[in-house]
Amino acid sequence: MTDAATRHHRDPVPREERDDWVPVDRRILGLDRRTLLPAMGILVLAFLYATVVPAIDRSIAYDDPVAAGEVLVLKEGVTVDPPDGWNLVSGLRTTDTTTSGIKGADAVFGSGTMVLSMHASDFSGSVDALLDEAAGRSEGMNRAEGLRLTGDRREIYSTAGTRGVIEKFTEPNREGFLAAFVDDGTAVTITAAGLPGDVIADNADVEATLGSIRFERQEAGE
Repeated sequence: MTDAATRHHRDPVPREERDDWVPVDRRILGLDRRTLLPAMGILVLAFLYATVVPAIDRSIAYDDPVAAGEVLVLKEGVTVDPPDGWNLVSGLRTTDTTTSGIKGADAVFGSGTMVLSMHASDFSGSVDALLDEAAGRSEGMNRAEGLRLTGDRREIYSTAGTRGVIEKFTEPNREGFLAAFVDDGTAVTITAAGLPGDVIADNADVEATLGSIRFERQEAGE
């Protein structure tokens, strides 16, 4: 190598990796594979909030009321007890049989103008990280409708001891909350919305439902 070439040659400077850097083999279309499925679930809930929930608000038909003791399966090993008497818009009961053999499904159920949507997925991060993602996406997608998060986040716990987090939001004519639970790599995200009066009236039912979320690992005592 000539002296001139040597003068222009420099050893490459080691790249300093950021804490949030994700290796290429763990990315899909630039997204971290670990958060891709939960993110898609959050988009589903945001879509339900923007389309299904308003339709239910206008005319909720009690054609499939929840009977006492019925249990819904959100994902294999993840169950929840919907409130007695609420209308099941979509969801899979433990007593249901399907030709496809699915072992869980998103659930949507409501009473009056109050509607809860629930989604379960695999998730390797923390429950706070999941709610951060849910809050950011929901606020971004529904900003045109005036959705604003209150910023008042608090801890909640299921009766089985699973830690969750919840954050309320407001709109000009309704209010609700986003909530999330994560247990051993499995997540449940919840969106709830209704007119202010119904949110207050249904508070006990909603709290009982969130408390009833169960993960099979806990039930098996592992």
